[in-house]
Amino acid sequence: MITRDYNSNGLLIKEVRQFWNTDSSAWDNHERQMYEYTDNGKLLLDLFNKWINEEWRTEHGFEYTYDQNGNLVKYLRNFKSSHNILLLIGEHPVPGVLKEYPDDCP
Repeated sequence: MITRDYNSNGLLIKEVRQFWNTDSSAWDNHERQMYEYTDNGKLLLDLFNKWINEEWRTEHGFEYTYDQNGNLVKYLRNFKSSHNILLLIGEHPVPGVLKEYPDDCP
């Protein structure tokens, strides 16, 4: 089963994938994807989480940076267990930050 939550602008902010557990007769969490946007609706963060040991853990994420005109100037792919991969579209990179969301994130 996939459940989706949207913000007041109709943008996807959370998607959770669950699988039916025949032993417990309940839906078990599997994966979650979280999104954050600018005030203008441009994607800022795209985080991928896995349900491990009864908690959400961030596996990897994508962070986007835009200039004052709304043009994409930086794309950062961040893995929890490896190095950052930076694709520069503009000239001046800004270090990226990967955020982790608490389990009760809206």
